[in-house]
Amino acid sequence: MTMAWHWLACAYWFVCDLENFGETVFSSRDSHNFFSPPVELWCQSAEECPDDCVAAGLCPAKMSFKYSHCFFWAVEVTFGIGQDIRPTTELETNFVIFCILVGVIMFSVIIGQMTASLAALRVDHDFQDRKMQKIKDYLQRHRVPWHMKDRIYGYYRYMWSAKQSDHGGAASLEDLHPTLRLELKLHTNRIFLSSIRMFAHISDPYCLLDFVEKLKPLICVPDEYVISWGETLNELYIVRRGSIELTEREPGSLHLTCLDDGDVFGDRALLTPFRYRSRNLEAQSLVMYEILVVYCV
Repeated sequence: MTMAWHWLACAYWFVCDLENFGETVFSSRDSHNFFSPPVELWCQSAEECPDDCVAAGLCPAKMSFKYSHCFFWAVEVTFGIGQDIRPTTELETNFVIFCILVGVIMFSVIIGQMTASLAALRVDHDFQDRKMQKIKDYLQRHRVPWHMKDRIYGYYRYMWSAKQSDHGGAASLEDLHPTLRLELKLHTNRIFLSSIRMFAHISDPYCLLDFVEKLKPLICVPDEYVISWGETLNELYIVRRGSIELTEREPGSLHLTCLDDGDVFGDRALLTPFRYRSRNLEAQSLVMYEILVVYCV
């Protein structure tokens, strides 16, 4: 759209210059041409400027001022707002008709794109509304307590918001070839993994590809225990979004840590043999959050 206005502005100045800015063109409505720009934009000397704009320092006008006026004219004629555009000659009339047609096409494209975008959003919202209504009816029919309803509603809202932040790309690529899907998964996760200190220096692409292939997304609800006391660590966890409380038991003490986006826990499952993996960790979610799980077995 901006490029269209730019070229129309350039063409407008060319047409005006071609007709000597209306100085030699007769208008039946008045003694000057209403199509051309103001005289202070194109005059170069006192002889050309009857209003003494040279003495006032208004001309010769800067190129930026000339371009701004022409660009404004292009926006004005395509949007149909502002002062009336009244061409005088045949060339000016044909050029204004062309500009108006360009404006009509621009409006058609804009309205079409907006309609398609709103329709796509409406489809997603309609599906979510129908899904949520079915869930509400089911929970109401089985007399589920309100606190459990609130947790269930919160889970679905979080899951849908996570899908919307991905712009629905993962769902639309389910039929993609496995090799291409893996390459795409590597590309989309490379920046996130490079921001984590543990994985920032992985230079071997095959190592990174193998690691990304093992990543599995998981959404956890508030107060859920991801790791419990005495449980053998078989997975490495990466916090993608949210907060989690990690408690580590040491002889005679407990260490409490709050993990946020990009933090890693359970890394001993990746770095130590199975029989030496620690069982003195407990991880509990504080809010609804999303993690990436790497199964190490």
